[in-house]
Amino acid sequence: MRLTRDTNGQTMVFGAISLFILVSFTAMVFNVGQVVSHRVEVQNAADAAARSGALTEANLVSTVAFLNDGMAYIYYNMMRYATNVTVFGVLAELKETGPPYPSDGLVGVSNPVARYNWAFSQADTWIPRCKTWLNVISRIERAIALSGDLLVKREIRRSAVANAAHDVGGAEKGIEAVALFPDFDLLPHGGGYLRLDIDQIDPDNGWHIVSNTGYMIEIRRLGDYHWLITSTGGVQIEIRRLGPNHYVLTTSNQALEIERPSSDHVIIKVTGPNPMHINCRYLDGIGWAVNAVSPDVKVNYVPFRDGGFRITCVPGGSMAVRRGPDGRLQQWNGYSWVPIPGDRDEITIGDKTIPVQRSNTVALPGNALLDLPNTVRLGPVTYHIPDRVEIGNTGIQLRRDSVRITARVWLATFVIDDMGELPYLEVNGLTTRDADDCWRVISERGTRHRLQWPDPRDNFWIYEYASNASYLFGDGMRRLAHHAIQDNDPYVQTHAGLEPAWTEWFNPVTGNLVTPDAYHQSRRSWDPDLTNYVDANGNEYVRKFATDMFHRNNRKYVSVDLNAVPRPLRLTDDFLKFGINVAVWRDKDTAMLEGGRKGVLRFNLFENPPWGYFAVASARCAFLDNTAYTPQWRTTFDTSAEISSWVEHSYQNLYEPVWTAMLVSTADAVRSEHIDAIAPDTGANFLWRGLAGGHHTWVWHSRGGARWHDPDPPEEFIQFRRPRDDVAAKFRNMRNRQGARFDYTSPDLPEAIDH
Repeated sequence: MRLTRDTNGQTMVFGAISLFILVSFTAMVFNVGQVVSHRVEVQNAADAAARSGALTEANLVSTVAFLNDGMAYIYYNMMRYATNVTVFGVLAELKETGPPYPSDGLVGVSNPVARYNWAFSQADTWIPRCKTWLNVISRIERAIALSGDLLVKREIRRSAVANAAHDVGGAEKGIEAVALFPDFDLLPHGGGYLRLDIDQIDPDNGWHIVSNTGYMIEIRRLGDYHWLITSTGGVQIEIRRLGPNHYVLTTSNQALEIERPSSDHVIIKVTGPNPMHINCRYLDGIGWAVNAVSPDVKVNYVPFRDGGFRITCVPGGSMAVRRGPDGRLQQWNGYSWVPIPGDRDEITIGDKTIPVQRSNTVALPGNALLDLPNTVRLGPVTYHIPDRVEIGNTGIQLRRDSVRITARVWLATFVIDDMGELPYLEVNGLTTRDADDCWRVISERGTRHRLQWPDPRDNFWIYEYASNASYLFGDGMRRLAHHAIQDNDPYVQTHAGLEPAWTEWFNPVTGNLVTPDAYHQSRRSWDPDLTNYVDANGNEYVRKFATDMFHRNNRKYVSVDLNAVPRPLRLTDDFLKFGINVAVWRDKDTAMLEGGRKGVLRFNLFENPPWGYFAVASARCAFLDNTAYTPQWRTTFDTSAEISSWVEHSYQNLYEPVWTAMLVSTADAVRSEHIDAIAPDTGANFLWRGLAGGHHTWVWHSRGGARWHDPDPPEEFIQFRRPRDDVAAKFRNMRNRQGARFDYTSPDLPEAIDH
């Protein structure tokens, strides 16, 4: 009874419970603070990395634009030096026409000959220098392009580390991996776009395949074992099987009938402009005997002694031949083997000559070749008896009423087989099961492809392959000349942008006169007896053309060799379609009172996620758009057509060095219109799928700073080797509070990630 009145034990129990609750709440507050802090920290690092990368890219673009402006100025001066040589050369010709020689007043300028000599001297001094300067600036631009993407990526990584690094247990810790998607470079090389239209010609009647690269193949069924094949460049061949070993190949100018009674016996009959009928028999140990078939002469082959054969022509006689130890043909003289007279690879029996060759190749009319015993080459077409055709990179296996096609068109490899009820189609790994119109990323550089099946009732498919080109490529001379004149010619500045008159006879795009007689000068005759030209009113003139002064200095500097003039660099369409998209990651930290299924407590609110901490941010370069009613910073356009127009015509591409960087929403970082996404797929889905499968670069933190390593570091850093897809796998397996995996294909993704 006294125990029930003793409160010491109760106090101890309540104290323990209170302490446990206090520690638990302290742990929860710590964990919540840790998770929230890390999320904010990682997102700040992603934002800073994306904007820093875009700003570095903007600075590089501005530098290239500044250099382009200089190249346009130099190019303009080259054109003016050349036009001055032409103008003063023609005026000098006028001055020197005589006697009598016209006055300077009649010619139109003072001292025209001296002026020409001055113009030539200027051109001779400065045009070579201008070419040198253009080449130097071009090399600088290409050096920027070569190193630019590396500078951008290094800045992205440095910014990510600088905005998330802190000391943990005496060592620096922060962002551990960074991914960039799509990857890019600034080297001026081409990217590419491929489209294949694959159409079945009604059920069981063949295929028609065409691409935007100029490739075309059509295999049309005309009957059982009867096919007509048409290909790029007007290639056409008809193949028909008349029997198990009997075939006819027909081209536009001849037909080849092929019979193969056995593997060592082939008969070819060629009809057309140059008919031929030959019988080819393989004589074991000797070679192929090829004789022209004649209705008047029969040829038989019978084995003879010592590995030889007796060849009999009726009428004509017979001869026993073999190939001797030295490889030469020998004949049997009745007692022994003796060499064929003349050391020839042919025999003559009566009036008939039969080549006996070791080569398997027989030349046929029409540049055709027969590679005995089963291959016929007709120009670009190779037919392997009995059922295979090759045209370039396309292989076709012919059957009675179906075909199998394998081909490579640029970067696409496809297989078609229509033997089954539903044709089998595979293009770069995509099959009819994948014909859902969705773009799929096939490389960490953003290369993507898709297969479309517009109408399942019709066997017609569209395959598209798009690779991200470089963000810079060489500009055309037309744009360079336009900017050179518009920015530097005084006439343009005072006449609302009108081209100066000299561009009508001197073409700045080609660097020479429009025609040899394009530029001329006319003056009233100063001597009635010196009549060069009389107009409709009877007025007499002296007219001189540029061709008249070509003998001066051998036409040097009348034109400019544009082959020696490098092109400036300008931005591509992809620069405005894909910005800087960065994903950063750091691993989870050990939580206080770690919860979980086996733990004492499980804190579902702001729990330490097992996949760590991810953050994604996007940024774009921006230019000052002066075409708008109110000048504004612009990063891209709504449609691909608007982008293409800007790339082709805008002054900002790339002669205006005013660029900056802006953060943009990841939901709008890649626009659906820019990649031709088909609903419900969107540009956001494309971006997040790419990041989910992207290449993350690792960072090793130490007191000495951050060092970056790819998943396969050098051997001296073997301790930092990590699986290539380790982070990507964590990214793909992120889940919400209900345990559902983050769905990158969801049509609601843009709203889910918009911030």
